[in-house]
Amino acid sequence: MSTKFLDPIKYSLVIGGVPVPLVGLAEDSHIKFQRDAPVYTDQVGVDGQVVRVRSHDNRGTLTISFMQTSESNALLSTILQTDMASDNGAGVGPFLLKDQNGLTVIESPESWISSTPDNEQGKTATQRDWVVRIADCGVFEGGN
Repeated sequence: MSTKFLDPIKYSLVIGGVPVPLVGLAEDSHIKFQRDAPVYTDQVGVDGQVVRVRSHDNRGTLTISFMQTSESNALLSTILQTDMASDNGAGVGPFLLKDQNGLTVIESPESWISSTPDNEQGKTATQRDWVVRIADCGVFEGGN
């Protein structure tokens, strides 16, 4: 049995075709990906026969949390502002999240930032949660 290694900042991230530096990430859980729909659902008839149904909804949501002081907030704001000021989805582009320590990859030909994060001020530094929508995502959970 070999010892495994995890470095929570060793990820590559591209949103809308723009590389996003992962600097100033929030504490604890700072990257969360979730599919919109399960890959398979199932139903059972009154006689107990089970039918498994394949979903082709490959959309997902990535939430990435930066500290309020991170310069990545300005980059993400710029991407979103450019998208809002342009016609026909100027902010839509490729997505990539890759674990540089392992084999996990989430990728898609289309992604976009859905809105600005909530802005909360307090006695201590707070975080900014950016929500990225991903269309037709491919997911390979490879561990590390």
